[in-house]
Amino acid sequence: EPKGKGRLIIVTDNVIYARLICRTMIRVLEEDAKLVGLSPGEVRDLRRIESFGQSSIHIYEGKPSLSIGHYTPNKFEGGTSYFDRLWRTGAGKHADMRKRFIIAVRTSGGDAVSYGSKGVRKT
Repeated sequence: EPKGKGRLIIVTDNVIYARLICRTMIRVLEEDAKLVGLSPGEVRDLRRIESFGQSSIHIYEGKPSLSIGHYTPNKFEGGTSYFDRLWRTGAGKHADMRKRFIIAVRTSGGDAVSYGSKGVRKT
């Protein structure tokens, strides 16, 4: 988004990798804290499983949804990304095939709620 406002959403099926990303993000944020984690109040349809640092970077478990700004057309149930396609076909059996782990952060000046482009709400 313009003016430095936006989100970064990371979805993985490997909780160990998600923890590594969170620890790395915390180290980066110690130098320049321009990102903040989406709070559990903003992400009500996902389950928080772990939190990191004072910046409150969280790992959530669940299916990517509008609560994190992930829009999926109905005809593409389960997502449209390369990761989603691999996950549906069973590729990458090294990780958990039933769970998705999500890290969602936004710029400190970004909207608390910001959805996709298809008639979705922004606050």
